[in-house]
Amino acid sequence: MAAIPGFLHLYTSKDFFTISLVQVLAAWTSVAVSNYASPSISLMTRSVGSLRLFCLVFSVLCFTLIRIKSRIKLTAFQVIKLIIMVFGSAAIFHVIAILFGASISEQSEETFYWALLMSHLVILPACSLLGAQLDLIPRIFFSTWSDATPEAYFQCSIIFTLIGTWLGAFPIPLDWDRPWQVWPIPCVIGAIVGYIVGLVISTVTFALNEERFRPR
Repeated sequence: MAAIPGFLHLYTSKDFFTISLVQVLAAWTSVAVSNYASPSISLMTRSVGSLRLFCLVFSVLCFTLIRIKSRIKLTAFQVIKLIIMVFGSAAIFHVIAILFGASISEQSEETFYWALLMSHLVILPACSLLGAQLDLIPRIFFSTWSDATPEAYFQCSIIFTLIGTWLGAFPIPLDWDRPWQVWPIPCVIGAIVGYIVGLVISTVTFALNEERFRPR
């Protein structure tokens, strides 16, 4: 296994707390703006407009705030690469949604913006901190907690985001006839809740084990 760059170990539990805090702030601000900024737009009434607004606000806040804590400089080319990775990941999530039963011809716009939201939650934070690298996601999923790297930190939030959106799909086919059961609303709610829960668990775990994680 390749050696881990030394500066990656300079992230402390305090750094991870701050990074988690700004992500939660970005998420909740995006939720508030995308549901309450305009009386005509909310996730329940106009999900496409709401998700579009969420992604716009979250991308600006998350990228800007996380870059403050990053120890990696991004060139203009790398920023463009990051944008391509976000939209490329959205295309993959879109295909996954179709494979799991989302309609190709109906509600395609809703599916696209759900996929874009997933890409923002899963790809954007890690790439903003660690750089737009194609091997970043495999590194995150194959990292271990004992490494105490930022990759291991992001692993929990990504996994819980995926679990949250998967659990959110369960109420959709039930005949309760509730407005929040319409695709992709419950999956969006599940993804955001899972994302925040994952951040909390990851932050607490690193804080409680900082001495063990600190490199010798």
